[in-house]
Amino acid sequence: MKNILLANDFSDTSELALKYAVEISARLKAKLTVIHIHDISALITNPTEIPYFPNTNGEYLEAQKKKMNEQFLFVAGEKANQIDIYFDAIEHTSVSMAIVEKTEECKSDLLVMGAHGKGKLQEFLLGSNTKSVIKDCQCAVLVVPFGARFSIPEKIVFASDLGDDNFEALHVLTKFAKNFNSKIIILHISTDYESFSLNKMNDFKKQLSSEMNYKNLNFEFLLSNDINERLDEFIRDNNVQLITMVEHENKGFFKRLFQSDHVKNMISLSEIPILCYNQKYLVKSSFEEAEAKINLNK
Repeated sequence: MKNILLANDFSDTSELALKYAVEISARLKAKLTVIHIHDISALITNPTEIPYFPNTNGEYLEAQKKKMNEQFLFVAGEKANQIDIYFDAIEHTSVSMAIVEKTEECKSDLLVMGAHGKGKLQEFLLGSNTKSVIKDCQCAVLVVPFGARFSIPEKIVFASDLGDDNFEALHVLTKFAKNFNSKIIILHISTDYESFSLNKMNDFKKQLSSEMNYKNLNFEFLLSNDINERLDEFIRDNNVQLITMVEHENKGFFKRLFQSDHVKNMISLSEIPILCYNQKYLVKSSFEEAEAKINLNK
């Protein structure tokens, strides 16, 4: 992991997200880019109703860069000199599009974002801007909620639907986890008692164990009528520091989890960061890994 991008809106959760970005960047010796998007969509749609002061000579955007730098120095403290950091402020008509474009420009391996605030995590995760970023971003996306307190991710839960792309996601996750010597718990929760197949679970485990060069893998297969409640209970009981899942556009654990109103009652989602992988990123990562192996054997 060489490049990390932080989207900063100067909220309290953005400051929490910055703490995560700083700690990960310092440990991985990765370049950190911090950006602020100035949303000018209202100016475009209602140019006569909303007062707008021109960004004369870029003074406004430069002021935002200075503000980001001051916040970084405050949060990073002694680690500030250990990090290769860059700041950028951008005017754009779409916050989500600007973030996605910047991840591509910076060749980001990880995007860090803060949730909006207390009581808003569900809206943040299901809001149009965030859904677009998670769906279209060709890098991993780390969502930091309002109640998070940074800690080294000693235990990571990978919420699995036993899909084929889980193998690709776990290849990426193990590379990240090695930097922290994290324990990865692959958790599958089934609501269908009739189709629950231990053979399928064991086949998944056997194949994964043979493909993954990571010793600290653990498996948990659970039955429950309520995925949300059981996941929340498992995370709290096992002192998990990070939740990981694959985002699918039309199916999968992520969609099934967050389509329920019960999500707002999940304590873990207000305290534990969520690391999301989408299918575009997994395909890209798999291709780049295969290409690297081919070049290595030439």
